[in-house]
Amino acid sequence: MIAYFDCSSGVSGDMITGALLDAGVELGELEGELKKLPLKGYRISSKKVRRQGFVGTKFTVEAERGRKKGLKDILALIEESKLATDIKEKSIKIFQRLGEAEAKIHGKAVKDIHFYEIGDTDSIIDIVASVIALKALGIKTVIGSHIPVGSGWVKTAHGLIPVPSPATLELLRGTPFFQKDVPFEMSTPTGVAIITTLTENFATIPPMKVDAIGYGAGTKSAKTYFGFLRVLLGEPLLCYEQDEVVVIETNIDDLSPQLYEYLMEKFFEEGAIDVFLTPVHMKKGRPGTVLSVLSEKSKVDKLTKIIFTETTSLGVRKYIAQRVKLPRQTEKIKTRYGVIRAKISYYDGIKRVFPEYEDCKKTARQKKIPFLKVYDETIRASIGNW
Repeated sequence: MIAYFDCSSGVSGDMITGALLDAGVELGELEGELKKLPLKGYRISSKKVRRQGFVGTKFTVEAERGRKKGLKDILALIEESKLATDIKEKSIKIFQRLGEAEAKIHGKAVKDIHFYEIGDTDSIIDIVASVIALKALGIKTVIGSHIPVGSGWVKTAHGLIPVPSPATLELLRGTPFFQKDVPFEMSTPTGVAIITTLTENFATIPPMKVDAIGYGAGTKSAKTYFGFLRVLLGEPLLCYEQDEVVVIETNIDDLSPQLYEYLMEKFFEEGAIDVFLTPVHMKKGRPGTVLSVLSEKSKVDKLTKIIFTETTSLGVRKYIAQRVKLPRQTEKIKTRYGVIRAKISYYDGIKRVFPEYEDCKKTARQKKIPFLKVYDETIRASIGNW
């Protein structure tokens, strides 16, 4: 089951939970799970609201105002709870990202971060409730649209700050977003933290069979503003995944060939998805090389810097490429030569096994047997267990 969040009207913690309630989560089930948190003094509710002639669900947390909690307090609260391990892990991951963003913009250590806007009980409930709701619906994969950030100013504990807020911007690093001419904060730090932490890919609606649709209402309302976060739940129609990568390229004709091995190792160390070299003929008949680096959007600047500091290139080309890939997972295969890791993928009823080169090489040397013997044995052992 996949969930596609259409964030065209913005995203916030209450909008996410409201959309998932509208799509089928029972409020009573949510209440029961939230009681596993050692947190008192709050009440949750949901109701149908109308915006621009359409109806959706508004999720509300009413909480007593007390001392705002810091990151350390919140993480301890979640750890001490009786929530399922996976819910704890995802909730903690979201708060840690929030903490890292706050630390970056305020120039502090993460452990010293004190949340001003999101240290209240209602924000804690919004985040944990969204994780609980996704699990309740059996969601395995989350995909999101590009995120709008609105405009204008927002009032905070630090005074008036421009939209998007520094925390929101920091959380959006590496995520496609755009500014919309709406005079308020369309996407909050809490909502952005949830979406960017749990989402595997930001793209258009993938091919899917939609089983349920939910509309989560935000707190803002305007005559020209739809005001709902939409979530589409269903099964993917294709057995492959789609995402976007950035291709960084440059033509080089005056770099010693000895340096390319070093360069490729450096790129991979810094998180490049792939690096490859293409021989070409350049101006004045010079033989040259096209250096191509595939990168996640968040790592483009870091990898581009390597090109400028480690090669003779004076410029690069960058473009976004659509990538289609088979889903895969890494498994440990028990063979008569020992345990070998392998990438496993399925397509059209066929199981594909790709033994890890380094594991096969190490085992072949230790056992003093041919590499292909280890490689083929790993495939046979994996297929035999299917």
